[in-house]
Amino acid sequence: DVGTREVDDGVSIEDLGGGHYRIWAHIADPSRLLLPGSVLDSHAASRSTSVYLPDQTVMMFPKDIVLQAMSLMTGQVNNAMSFGLDMDASGAPTGKTVVAASRVRCTYQLSYEEADELIGLGPEFEPELCMLSELTSKHRDWRRDVGGAQEFQYPDSVMKVKNARLEQPDISFNVIDWTSSSRSMVAECMIAAGGVAGAFGSRERLALPYRGQNEPNGPSQEELQKVMDGPARLVMRRSRMTASTTTTSPARHASLGLDAYVQVTSPIRRYVDLLAHYQLKAHLHGRQPVYSESEMNDMIQKSLANSREAMKVQRETEKYWCVQYFAQQPKDTVYSGILVKWIKEDSKLGLVLLDETVREILCKLGTKPPLGSSLLVKCTRTEPANCRMQFLEVNPNTSNVGPAIRSRL
Repeated sequence: DVGTREVDDGVSIEDLGGGHYRIWAHIADPSRLLLPGSVLDSHAASRSTSVYLPDQTVMMFPKDIVLQAMSLMTGQVNNAMSFGLDMDASGAPTGKTVVAASRVRCTYQLSYEEADELIGLGPEFEPELCMLSELTSKHRDWRRDVGGAQEFQYPDSVMKVKNARLEQPDISFNVIDWTSSSRSMVAECMIAAGGVAGAFGSRERLALPYRGQNEPNGPSQEELQKVMDGPARLVMRRSRMTASTTTTSPARHASLGLDAYVQVTSPIRRYVDLLAHYQLKAHLHGRQPVYSESEMNDMIQKSLANSREAMKVQRETEKYWCVQYFAQQPKDTVYSGILVKWIKEDSKLGLVLLDETVREILCKLGTKPPLGSSLLVKCTRTEPANCRMQFLEVNPNTSNVGPAIRSRL
């Protein structure tokens, strides 16, 4: 993304000949600078994750170290952990994978928009980038068709706040383009890296932070057909997904369609990923594991607990700035959105996904339209200090409807 400062991954493709290819995910290697249990490692463990607030970023490691020593640097040779997955021209894995401590040169850094433009020019201009995009797309189809993976590209946006100390800060919402070829390409490379790490750890019987998820509890096709295609149907599917777990034993990840999966692609930003790097590098260098299985499990649970607290802070901060955004808008502004879920159908209280901000809000409706219906709504009250807003449906033929319902985002 534009503005990214913690550059912890790069991708490439290798033509192996005979219609076979290897896609690579090269991940920054901060472990080379750290000793488990050291002051710097303990600092990262206590934070467990970088936190991305609308007005600032709180990095897991000190900023200067991240930017000057840990991130992958363009035009330089970087230490990395590389994960390779072999596949044929149809995107189906051949069974060969590679996990290696490596040194890689990052040839150039592109935003998603720049990469999409190059892919759009065709293989005669950027053959490697286009081949990587094509193969990762085919591999995603393979995960869906063979592994049973499920995709959830739910509309989303990134909120940014500039001049936060001013009376009228600049608040904006950047919509994520899930149709971006390069965004899908990078995401698939990262999923492939996690699958490679999971398969390697399972084969070598390593105590790693394996992330698993059971099969979803529906919905049935009959239930889905009652909801309009689009965000509302995605919300129904998402609500039936089971919670993911992280343990030291390999487990199937149903929504990814993988038999084992380990997050390894963000060791600068997620401490659990760094724990996986410690274990993998020790094994690759012929050393004893850094952590026993029980020690690893304790480290995982502490890190996940810290991360949950950090994410709670992030959500609450986003709520505050979202209310501030609507407080700045003219009071007669009408917003378009989609009814994605009933919270209390008898009371006509629904969850509406707004088109402008791509954020969900509670809204009191005057009718009971089908899920997936387009609506017009108005914000009639804001309370930034309490993170509350009040939304009402706007009837095109009248003014508004019903008693107000205060909405916590």
